[in-house]
Amino acid sequence: NAEEKAKKAITDAAMMAEELKKEQDTSAHLERMKKNMEQTIKDLQLRLDEAEQLALKGGKKQLQKLEGRVRELENELEAEQKRNAESVKGLRKSERRVKELSYQTEEDKKNLLRLQDLVDKLQMKVKAYKRQAEEAVGEWDRVRDDGWMMDGWMMAG
Repeated sequence: NAEEKAKKAITDAAMMAEELKKEQDTSAHLERMKKNMEQTIKDLQLRLDEAEQLALKGGKKQLQKLEGRVRELENELEAEQKRNAESVKGLRKSERRVKELSYQTEEDKKNLLRLQDLVDKLQMKVKAYKRQAEEAVGEWDRVRDDGWMMDGWMMAG
C-alpha cells in the first residue's frame, strides 16, 4: 500500500514535473514572443515618429509653398486693384472731359447761331445801304444831268 502510494506519488511527481516543464517552456516561449512584440512595437513607434516628422516637414514645406502662393496672389490682387482704381480715375476724368466738351459744343452752337443771326442782320443792312447808295447815285446822276441841262439851257438862253 505504502509502496503503491509511493509509486503513485512518484508518477504524479513525474507528471507534474513534466507539466511544469511544459508550462515553463510555454512561459519562456510566450516571454520571447512578448519581447519580440515589444521590440516590434518599439520599431513601429520609431517608424511612426519618423513618418510623423517627415509629414510635418513635408507639411511645413507645403504650407510654406501655399503661404508664398497666397502672398503672390495678394500682391497680384493689390496690383490689379491699383490698375482698376487708375482705370476708374481715368474713366471719371474722361467723363468730365466729355461733359466739358459737350457743354462747350452747346455754347459754341449758341454762339454760332447768334453770330449767324448777326451776319444775317448785317447782310440785310448792307443790302439796304447798297440800295440806298444806288438810289443816291441814281439821284445824283439825275440831279447832275438835270443840272447840266440847266447849264446848257442857261448858256443857250
